[in-house]
Amino acid sequence: MRVGTRLLLLKLALAAALLAAVLAALHLLLPGLAPPGRKAGDPAIVVQAGAVRIAVPRHGGALATGSGFARQVGAEFDAFLQALAAEVGPTLGLAPPERPVDVHVFAAHAEAAAFADERKMRADPAHPDAFYAPAAWAFAATLRPARDLTALLARLATRAALDRAGAEAAWSPWLAEGLPACFALTAPAAGGLRLRTDARRDAAVVLSLAARNAHVPLHMLVHGGPELFRGPLAPLASREAGLFAAFLLWGNQGKRRDPFLRYLHLERQPGPAPPQTLEATLGTPLKELETQWFDFLQALAR
Repeated sequence: MRVGTRLLLLKLALAAALLAAVLAALHLLLPGLAPPGRKAGDPAIVVQAGAVRIAVPRHGGALATGSGFARQVGAEFDAFLQALAAEVGPTLGLAPPERPVDVHVFAAHAEAAAFADERKMRADPAHPDAFYAPAAWAFAATLRPARDLTALLARLATRAALDRAGAEAAWSPWLAEGLPACFALTAPAAGGLRLRTDARRDAAVVLSLAARNAHVPLHMLVHGGPELFRGPLAPLASREAGLFAAFLLWGNQGKRRDPFLRYLHLERQPGPAPPQTLEATLGTPLKELETQWFDFLQALAR
């Protein structure tokens, strides 16, 4: 090969390398190329999966991230949103999202909190590093394993759905906490959502505590105020509320489902629902409901 030809090829290779470097720098520095809603220079990976647009950090420390991680979480969350609309959409006025649902995942709590504060997002009471904006249908959280992140996003999406469904509703505390906790334990199934097998663990914990009278009795759970879900009993109360909601949706061969959805519709109306609304709508005293609920937990824990 002639010297002139070699020099030309070398120049072309150097030019290509320089162009690649410039494009990489622009990707990190120009505002127009920053991930949606993120600041310029934020080195995030952005993936679109169905209706979900998710941005995850390129470097997750001990937790490996990348486009595969983002695509997995985005696809699972998109499937959950479709299933959530199928499960309770008619009752809550919830349709599958048509516009992009933005999910922002950060490597550090401080980053997520600053992002959420700037956008006036609401924090999940049980997860101070997780945030949601009902009107914008957007979410932010710190990085965690894919399965845990998907479950957390399901929880946040349920909170957002309740806020969007009843702007003037005063949701009963057990329901406001229980429905998000319930749906965080689910996976999409034909026609809606179903409990994952790891819900057995939660059922076994509640049954073990109930055997020692160390659980939150159902009457206390249903009629307890917000303080029950903010104090030392909050983790247990939230777990029980989630399992009780699961019982009403899928227990007793589904016999409780329609009355529970009617109750959910009543809760959605402006102002607080009267204390006896649940029992009246289900047509069953709480004491009897508790017995049936424990039977459901026994079957679930097997």
